[in-house]
Amino acid sequence: SGSPADVEALLRKRSEGYIAGWWQTTKREEGYKQRDSGFTSRVINGHHTLSWTGDYQRNGKPMTECATAVGGENTVAHLRVSLLAPRASVEALRPAIESLVESIRLR
Repeated sequence: SGSPADVEALLRKRSEGYIAGWWQTTKREEGYKQRDSGFTSRVINGHHTLSWTGDYQRNGKPMTECATAVGGENTVAHLRVSLLAPRASVEALRPAIESLVESIRLR
């Protein structure tokens, strides 16, 4: 287990790789753009997390992804919530998404 800075660097590297790799190779989802707010780093249940929001198109329909990477002692887990909803609706759902994120437990 590394220092908090090491864990955050690993989460950032994995998350940037996820965004660059997966989103650029998928055929039905396109135009992924991470929001200007960038990454948000915090500790939840003793685990370092990195969260972000991105917008994209799926089959021509606007979608929003709220994602969180969680660093455990031996793993990195990604929680991804994709919503087909207007931006205002996504923001209204954010408390429920945050509650889900805060419930994450890694072993």
